[in-house]
Amino acid sequence: MSKIKQSLDGYGCPRAWLEDEARVRQLLIDLAIALGWPEPAAPFVERYAGAVPDDWGLSGLTMGPHGRLSLHTFPESGSCSLDVTSRPAASVETAERLIKERLGAKRLVRTESSAARPSIP
Repeated sequence: MSKIKQSLDGYGCPRAWLEDEARVRQLLIDLAIALGWPEPAAPFVERYAGAVPDDWGLSGLTMGPHGRLSLHTFPESGSCSLDVTSRPAASVETAERLIKERLGAKRLVRTESSAARPSIP
């Protein structure tokens, strides 16, 4: 069974949206549902602060039997990074649309690869 590995980097996002834990949590739930996951786990979202004052934001994660989603926000630079590993392969346009709508990204950069699940002898 094939799966998709996708990274989306969003730019031009409003700072207030990137520092809103409830928004990030709901986005992860909505992404999982939009990708067709029947029972995603409740998202874990945590505020982080790096060594440099401008390096802070939110990190969120949800997973389920069909894959995992991780989202990191960078309010100071107005950017975010979403990593998706999903099975079955899902529409990348779904994730792009939700990142634009929910985090206000004006520009997205996508990196995608697909891989076949290895056979277990």
